[in-house]
Amino acid sequence: MRMTRSRPANPARTWTVSAAVVVNLAASWAACAGRVAPQDSPAAAVSPPVDAGPRCGPTPVEVVDFNPLVRQFGLIALGAMPIAMDATNIYFPFGRGLMRAPIQGGAVTTLTTFDFTLPSNVIVEYQDLIVKSSSAFLHTNLDGNDDNDEQILSVPAQGGSAVSLATSHGVVQGFAADANTVYFVDSDGIQSVPQSGGNVRVLTSTTGEIAVVGANIVVTTPDGNVLAVPIQGGSPTTLATGQGGAKFPLACGSDVCWYFGGSEAAMGPTGPGYIAHLAGGNISTISASPPADLVFDGTDFFETVPCDTCSGALVRLPISGAAPVTMAPGAYVVVDDECAYFSVVEGAALPSSSSGGPSGIYSVEKSYTGP
Repeated sequence: MRMTRSRPANPARTWTVSAAVVVNLAASWAACAGRVAPQDSPAAAVSPPVDAGPRCGPTPVEVVDFNPLVRQFGLIALGAMPIAMDATNIYFPFGRGLMRAPIQGGAVTTLTTFDFTLPSNVIVEYQDLIVKSSSAFLHTNLDGNDDNDEQILSVPAQGGSAVSLATSHGVVQGFAADANTVYFVDSDGIQSVPQSGGNVRVLTSTTGEIAVVGANIVVTTPDGNVLAVPIQGGSPTTLATGQGGAKFPLACGSDVCWYFGGSEAAMGPTGPGYIAHLAGGNISTISASPPADLVFDGTDFFETVPCDTCSGALVRLPISGAAPVTMAPGAYVVVDDECAYFSVVEGAALPSSSSGGPSGIYSVEKSYTGP
């Protein structure tokens, strides 16, 4: 798998209104619908806007309607888009550009358009999107060839031309950022580049999915190890072994968590998989379904569960191990201190502001329980 978060195929159904060639420009999801935006620090750290009123309500509300955007850009297919956020806006790639909309709903702004060398009937899909320090960061292959190098791009959050920070050697396997630096993984290993541009440094030859946790890059490797690499580079420290299928590393406060999809029964209760929580040298687990996206807000995990024949599901998983709660259909999710924001295509039972159906980005209180 190629991304910061390896996702099973088809996290949510792609709505196709006529035949098209779908080229995945940023990951190896086969026939997928569209990640997660990486969350490398607790989502509760996002500062709320001042005197803006409630950011979400007790039931899902549509923040962005994808349907008019499909018509505006002349698209012939639609997939649920990865999303990222800051204190006031939701960001998402759409068509061949990067978009922004207020978190409480409002006009959608095109921040930039990417110069893809692709035929007009090709549908562009994206995977990783991060917003840090007034900029958005993503990676993509501008010529549509999954085997070619990718551009690590920076886009001003207020809009402007995309700037290439680096070129990967082959496909990007992992992607993360802190306040000053972007980190990516390719065939050379884990690398760093300043967000303002500059020299690219190889931190280690280790490869896998990554997240920033404190002063380390945490990586889940293809052979089932969980390692910590200093952000300045150096020898990796082993955090855990025998974690077959480990992916989605993320910060749980000052602790480290990841999804574990292996079969080692000693790691936790019987189930399709587990979220592992490493604290004080000890690993505890809670049962979880294989996620398409996974974030943590300091109290609860929020995961989207993929589905081949439906729009997927947004599920709340208390870190206490209490019973999981299904909230709504969903493919990608981000959270702040009050709300969960999620993207979805054809989300049954969700409200829609157009006749095209409930396809878009929605907000709801994090305590919401679906019908």
